[in-house]
Amino acid sequence: ECFIEFEERDANTLDFTHTFVHPSLRGQSIAEQLVKKALQYALQAGKQVIPTCGYVRFYVQEHPNWKSHLANI
Repeated sequence: ECFIEFEERDANTLDFTHTFVHPSLRGQSIAEQLVKKALQYALQAGKQVIPTCGYVRFYVQEHPNWKSHLANI
């Protein structure tokens, strides 16, 4: 069981609140893949992102090309 939770804050903004990877699957870059796909979804949907989830914040710091897609909050 692996997932990323998000809330739609408004018509233009998604808040990524939590990323979870089952302990038996950790260490396989699954969280990274989840976050990348979620960010790609937001970009394709024309949405800005609030990175409430600590892992999403970490991912964006490690991949600065995504910083321009963060919501100004």
